[in-house]
Amino acid sequence: NGIQTESATVATAVLVETMGTFLLIITALTTAIDNDAITSQADTPVKGNKLSVAPIPIGLAVFMAHVVCIPYTGCSINPTRSFGPAVVANVWEDHWIWWA
Repeated sequence: NGIQTESATVATAVLVETMGTFLLIITALTTAIDNDAITSQADTPVKGNKLSVAPIPIGLAVFMAHVVCIPYTGCSINPTRSFGPAVVANVWEDHWIWWA
């Protein structure tokens, strides 16, 4: 990971990663965690004899975050997703962006 294009600044990278992470977290919280969500019924993931559909909106949120973020930052949206490649490649330039 890293800033993928010369036209992207550090501020742009922070903004794009923040928006992608926010999208993923809000989607996960409102579909898989919230007991009042349409994808669950109290403590059980079954509503109307259908299995939980929470993975579908979460997967779509990850897809949309990748579509938007990859051209700018390589799309971390998860600090551990950036830490492994940084360790292997030993490249730490602007790595703080994914932890901010």
